[in-house]
Amino acid sequence: MMKRIMLSCRDVSRLLSAQREKSLGLKERLALKIHLMFCVFCRRYARQLHWVDNAFHTLGHQKNPPHMNDAAKARIRDMLKDATSRNIDDSN
Repeated sequence: MMKRIMLSCRDVSRLLSAQREKSLGLKERLALKIHLMFCVFCRRYARQLHWVDNAFHTLGHQKNPPHMNDAAKARIRDMLKDATSRNIDDSN
């Protein structure tokens, strides 16, 4: 059986997300690094994730964080539910 040499962009996006929560293994880190060397789109996505992480980290350490009204919270909750259900449907 022949192994895949390069990860797909979908694989990379999943690894980039997983990397935010746990340490990746050596093979995963190397495969991710190789893919990012060649794929401008995944590099851009990785930078965006890094920016979002930094923004939330900064917001989380503010003494007076901004408040969100209940309607905005409900809209975000609904969008996340929709996105989650679409991701589940796409993977099946």
